[in-house]
Amino acid sequence: MSKAMSALLCSLFLILISVPAFAQDEEGLISEKQSRDQGDRYDELAAKIEKLQDKLDALVTTSERYAGENQRLKEENARLENELYLVNTELNQARNIADDTSRRFDSSVVAVDQRDQIRFDYGRRVEDFCADAWGSEDDREQCSRQQYNFGAVDSIMKSK
Repeated sequence: MSKAMSALLCSLFLILISVPAFAQDEEGLISEKQSRDQGDRYDELAAKIEKLQDKLDALVTTSERYAGENQRLKEENARLENELYLVNTELNQARNIADDTSRRFDSSVVAVDQRDQIRFDYGRRVEDFCADAWGSEDDREQCSRQQYNFGAVDSIMKSK
């Protein structure tokens, strides 16, 4: 765009300066004053063309700078999108681990509750048996074995 605009402005300038400085009117040559006025006019136009060329160069420079900034922002955006994808992936993995841990915890709570219920029921049976077992020697011996077994089972269940 810059080269095309420069070529256009240069062509316009060349056309303007190629018009002969002296032309004939009805009486002959254009007066020297008119020639100077025309020369001044050409100088003004040349100055305007130069200013326009400077503005065009400034616009091209600004455009190139914005194009570079735009490219940098696109690259930064792509990097951030990739980083966001990785963070979302890690977040989903953490959620899956948390869900799995929660399910395992819930299962272990149920297992502990069931184990405690078994210990409680077995202990109650031993207590009930021993409460009624004080009549005979065999009953007392059976009660003692039941209490020993309950203690062993209880300690095993508590350790798990």
